[in-house]
Amino acid sequence: SFEIVIMTGVIGWGLDEPDAANRTLLEIHDVLQPGGLMLLGCDSAPEHAPFDVCDLPAMEQFQPWTFPAWGSHRKDCDGDLGHYFLFYESRKLTPHA
Repeated sequence: SFEIVIMTGVIGWGLDEPDAANRTLLEIHDVLQPGGLMLLGCDSAPEHAPFDVCDLPAMEQFQPWTFPAWGSHRKDCDGDLGHYFLFYESRKLTPHA
């Protein structure tokens, strides 16, 4: 198991279907240690934001984790793609088959 999983530049850049992204997030949840962190990097530009990752059912397995330096679980970046980072902590509910 892992303490942290980082996934950035994937959703909207090849992982474009909500069902596939949901399965991926469930797999991330399954490999995280209890209380492990997930860092997601996403874009809000329409051509790279085929869905809102926060609306996926798998996100129920996580809770927002406040990054101390920013005082938030979200960090928006400058640029045309509207890149942002999301920090979440695993709730460690039940493993998925």
